[in-house]
Amino acid sequence: MQVVDTDRGGERWAGEPIGVIVAPGGNQHVGLPGVGEPLSWTVAFDDAVYTKDGRGPFERATVLSRQLVPIQPAPDTEA
Repeated sequence: MQVVDTDRGGERWAGEPIGVIVAPGGNQHVGLPGVGEPLSWTVAFDDAVYTKDGRGPFERATVLSRQLVPIQPAPDTEA
């Protein structure tokens, strides 16, 4: 997943870091347990990242769902 800025809240990350979702983002769920989608996810970053205001480095962070964009894996160059 790629983390992008949004004008609807969320942490401001330096660049657009890439990572994988490793868990739901804590207790921030919509509706009853097991119903609805998480509002945030715990993301493990490929490389340590910083926020735009200089905090970090972070290896993992809770990120709002609306800030996560799927990316395509690099094409396999082996034939």
